[in-house]
Amino acid sequence: MPVAAKTDAGTAAKAVESVADEEFRAMAAGDVGAFLRILAPDVVFFPPNEPPKSGSAVAPWIGQFLSGYTVEFQERHHDEVLLGHEWALLRTSFRWRVAPRAGGEASARLGNTVRLFRQDDRGTWELAREIWTTYPAT
Repeated sequence: MPVAAKTDAGTAAKAVESVADEEFRAMAAGDVGAFLRILAPDVVFFPPNEPPKSGSAVAPWIGQFLSGYTVEFQERHHDEVLLGHEWALLRTSFRWRVAPRAGGEASARLGNTVRLFRQDDRGTWELAREIWTTYPAT
């Protein structure tokens, strides 16, 4: 029996939200290792205005971003969790401030994500897919 079926929906939703919070914390801390630990082995990211990132391209891509910029999440909200058999979809919204580490002007932006999580054989939720958009904060 899948682990998802053994837990109630509220517990599963909280577990998925907790993994998303780990992603936010890792980005804010600039911690590439913590970021990579929450990912499914076959994760795919769909960044705005770029080709998808997957496989061996993920670590250098996120590493380059986090080494080049500081990220401050000023707001973040889990707007919706949809649970499936061993899958969960999480829709979030956020406001972040991104500043170049080398100096320069920070950018405040609003954003939305759709994340797909998968439960592994141990019952751990992993980030499997993520697509997002950002736009200027007004």
